[in-house]
Amino acid sequence: MPYGATLKDYPGLNVVYEEVRNRVDQQLEQANAIDAKANLGIVSASLILGAIATLREAMSSPTFHPEKPLTPFSPFVSVGQASDWSIYAGMLCYVIVLFTSWRAYLIRGFKVIPPSGRNPFMLQTFLWETAYMTENEAKEELTIKRVDEDLVENQNSIECKLRWTRRSIRWVLIEGVLLLFMTFVSTRA
Repeated sequence: MPYGATLKDYPGLNVVYEEVRNRVDQQLEQANAIDAKANLGIVSASLILGAIATLREAMSSPTFHPEKPLTPFSPFVSVGQASDWSIYAGMLCYVIVLFTSWRAYLIRGFKVIPPSGRNPFMLQTFLWETAYMTENEAKEELTIKRVDEDLVENQNSIECKLRWTRRSIRWVLIEGVLLLFMTFVSTRA
């Protein structure tokens, strides 16, 4: 490859470069979608905690009997105790959702490949550095040795982000079950 070669001299390299860049762009879109799910988890957890707190406040009315047993089979647990436990458990779930979503948001070390149209200098520099290689060797160097490592690293980051987001969504579901339990408790009062 002569010094000063351009992409016009090696159109095949441009196709490979664009294909790999598209794969990285897909990974970034996937990471953004996972962030959106973590955000949905935080919003859902906030709404559920608000509903639990509202039910707890409604149960503090004068017609509420906190000493009444929760069920006939559990005379040692009163309705008041169950509602107090529910609000504390709901707050704990909310804190866990915030923590797990925060951990998912922290994973940000994604490698990006600039498009050749906006940053031709990067690819031009690569062509100058690999002037001793054939076009096929240059393609291999660009796609397999340099970029595939970035793709694997990005995929590992996405999988880690997904694990934290799944944990967050699980705790939102547990908080939803607490809301159902709190609704049951409010009907027993």
